[in-house]
Amino acid sequence: MTLKLLGMPTIKFSVPTLPVPFMRTGFQEKRRYNYARYTNYKNLVGLVARRAMNGRAPLTGAIKVVAEFFKHKPQPRKGSKPQVTFQGDVDNFLKAVLDAMNGICYEDDRQVIFVQATKIFGEPHITVEVEEITQ
Repeated sequence: MTLKLLGMPTIKFSVPTLPVPFMRTGFQEKRRYNYARYTNYKNLVGLVARRAMNGRAPLTGAIKVVAEFFKHKPQPRKGSKPQVTFQGDVDNFLKAVLDAMNGICYEDDRQVIFVQATKIFGEPHITVEVEEITQ
């Protein structure tokens, strides 16, 4: 399969925060609740995405997303092996960002047909690129 860019400008932004993985909504005493940390994180990513859109309408075609998630490298514990990567599944980090961009960068995340996500040790932040493509 060959993907081609549509000539639309790439939407690029960086969020200066610690990545937070997707968290399912829970129930307590028959009340639905969201985890505040996750909700605040999604709101922050959405705010930065909205600024990057600069007033443009959400994209309507097929979408390619490239995301990088950065966290500090933890100090190895005495007698343990150095960590190769940080905790959290990359797909859960990605899901949180895709959900946050719904209705902002694109109409719905079901438009996303190509993703590339990477976890990297470094100063905590997230970088995201969104492009409209054809198949």
